[in-house]
Amino acid sequence: MTMTRFDFARRNGSTYLTRWVLARFAGCGVWLHRFRGGDAEVFHSHPWGSLSLILSGGYWEVTPTARRWHGPGRLVYRPADRLHRIELPPGRECWTVFLHGRAVGGWWFWCPGRGRVEWRPGIGEPGGCD
Repeated sequence: MTMTRFDFARRNGSTYLTRWVLARFAGCGVWLHRFRGGDAEVFHSHPWGSLSLILSGGYWEVTPTARRWHGPGRLVYRPADRLHRIELPPGRECWTVFLHGRAVGGWWFWCPGRGRVEWRPGIGEPGGCD
């Protein structure tokens, strides 16, 4: 079985996330993630509800109202409209299995001074509001 792999890089070229697509069915998906760094400094949403199972490592999930640690074995549910970003402890990585449902909205960032900005190529990297 061949898995599709995507590497997400920062503007300096360093990879902060690798995604392997394990399965796709009826608009849903199952991905394996290897986080080597956190997300953009701005909050983002996803177009679908999702579940993340933390396999190893762990991360801080930051929302506009809270900062929560999610460690190995934790199952995290997120509705499609939840604003969040991921932070990793320095020098650490995290592996997760990520399951998402069918799209019910768009993928967007919350940019200071601009508000909601729809995702488009070039704004998906850290600092995505540029």
